[in-house]
Amino acid sequence: RFFTAEEDRAGVRVAVIGAKVAQRLFPDTDPVGEVIRIGRVPFEVIGVLIAKGISADGAAEEDDEVVVPINTALRRVFNVDYLRMIYLPGRGRRGGRCYSPRAPSTRVRSTG
Repeated sequence: RFFTAEEDRAGVRVAVIGAKVAQRLFPDTDPVGEVIRIGRVPFEVIGVLIAKGISADGAAEEDDEVVVPINTALRRVFNVDYLRMIYLPGRGRRGGRCYSPRAPSTRVRSTG
């Protein structure tokens, strides 16, 4: 399963891990219900992402991801209560967009 909006709002320490992360950390056991640490913060594994391999643009190994609710990450991992900036991936040479309170629509160079 994936985390809910309520778990995000409440800052619940839950995580959904990629297939490679699951295999690396829990090779002989079901990771659901197990605890991982991000820094010093414990998170309960509530799901495993379906294996995808390398992303379509070749930029990332999606099976190595760990996904946690954004509000939980902000409060419990980064110890902040705001987002400073969000980067959205770009396509081709057009680049992506960077959103922040000071730069609501600034174009950034694509990494792909």
